[in-house]
Amino acid sequence: MTISVILPVLAPTPFLRAMTEFSIKTLCAHADAPFELIVVEAEYRHFECPSSTYDEDPRTEIDKYLNFNPKQGCIREFNAGLDAASGEFLVSTGNDVIAPPGWDTELLRIFSAHADCGAACLAAMEPGAIVGPHHDAERRNVRQPEVGDVDEVEGMFSPFMMYRKGWRLDDAFVKTYSDSDLVMRMHEKGLRCYRSCGLFVHHLARMT
Repeated sequence: MTISVILPVLAPTPFLRAMTEFSIKTLCAHADAPFELIVVEAEYRHFECPSSTYDEDPRTEIDKYLNFNPKQGCIREFNAGLDAASGEFLVSTGNDVIAPPGWDTELLRIFSAHADCGAACLAAMEPGAIVGPHHDAERRNVRQPEVGDVDEVEGMFSPFMMYRKGWRLDDAFVKTYSDSDLVMRMHEKGLRCYRSCGLFVHHLARMT
């Protein structure tokens, strides 16, 4: 498959497990094409055998499952998911991220539009903050940006980011700023990170 999505999970409570299920189901329902879903779960095995909620829709099946018990840390676990991926393009996300319709088409469009694209990401609406354009953000989660919108800008952070297979996060980081470090390493190679201003993910920051 063209795209592999890596989802690290640590879900000790029923609420976090339900949020993870919703994140996965929305990710699958809002994709325009099939993709490979890799779940990397720490400590528990809640998603090793998908629950009956997934059986209703075969698109929500987990393609590859990795487990770490004891946990190794978010970065090392995520890199294991990257190593297991078969897609040409890799997407990093979280179980507190809700993807919009057409997320895969939009991210691939950015790579097609810019030969120097190292990473493509979507804008994000977070509790008390917006990563991306603020004007009419609530109305802009549509498949086509409105007239006058800027298609994309350069950015350093997004909870939903795509890059080509071969890039990894630096194991020296525990969690924070590992994505910024990745972008800076891309810049050193002459690549740029573009953020779509046409689509927003919902990011329930600090929920997990």
